[in-house]
Amino acid sequence: MSGLTLPVNPETIHEELEQIERIVARWRESVGKGIVGIDIPAADAEERLEMYLRQLTGELLFVGGKCTNLAMILAER
Repeated sequence: MSGLTLPVNPETIHEELEQIERIVARWRESVGKGIVGIDIPAADAEERLEMYLRQLTGELLFVGGKCTNLAMILAER
């Protein structure tokens, strides 16, 4: 063994990557089914599109933050 250690437990890295993957997969599936107001007509399309985009961008920012933070922590080892 080289004596090197990670600043984060490998199990934690794996769990974080799984969570990121689940969130991205859910949105990829959602976008693939069509976006209300863009691909799917609706009476309240503008409101539903705004809510959809707010949730999508919020979760993408969340995932991006997780990726950035994990990478920064690992780079500081």
